[in-house]
Amino acid sequence: MNEYNERTLKNVLQDIREENDIELQKEIEAAANDPLYMNKDGEAEQFAKKYSKEGTNKKPFRLFSKVAAVLLILAIGSAVIPVNVEGRRGTIAELIINFVNDEFFAVDNEDPLLAFEGEYVPTWIPDGYEVESITNEEDRKEVVFHNSNGNILSYMELSPDYKINIDSTNTKNMENIEINGFNAVCIEEDVLRKIMISTDNSVLYIASDDTEINLIYFAKKIENR
Repeated sequence: MNEYNERTLKNVLQDIREENDIELQKEIEAAANDPLYMNKDGEAEQFAKKYSKEGTNKKPFRLFSKVAAVLLILAIGSAVIPVNVEGRRGTIAELIINFVNDEFFAVDNEDPLLAFEGEYVPTWIPDGYEVESITNEEDRKEVVFHNSNGNILSYMELSPDYKINIDSTNTKNMENIEINGFNAVCIEEDVLRKIMISTDNSVLYIASDDTEINLIYFAKKIENR
């Protein structure tokens, strides 16, 4: 396919997308303005509060928001508006099913790292790893991850006064680097690999016995809340 043909096809596809977007917007507005599908203010929140079990979710606002969104989609979706979904014809009803399955019934699956009280928190977890334990002490906050092979990944946020013992006899390599603008030390031992990062108010300490983990990448994905 030459450059002219590629450009022509791209233009045609773009025109089709724009036409579908315009038609979809018109039909959504028409359905949203139909009194049959109107919702009163606060109706979705009252429904969620009535049928949710007290104490089952630590973030009720999150649940109410999702219920409100579901009811809004149901109201518009009742019109069975045809839309183009990934190159095929479908209906809003299909989108409702996907939305409910992916979002509404997942509200109880909270991020386990929400219990971690450190100032810095990992935003990336290696494949196959899950949280094993969380410790929140005054001078040491730790998250331990593990996988099915028994490997461990530990992340700690320590006070600057916390004592860290490094066994120099087992140290095979030590390198000073910079991570996210902070000074860091990478240490390779016989069994463990470690990274220590000096932030403004704490020391971040990472250790793992899994040689498959990109420990520096994990460290770069630790972010301030």
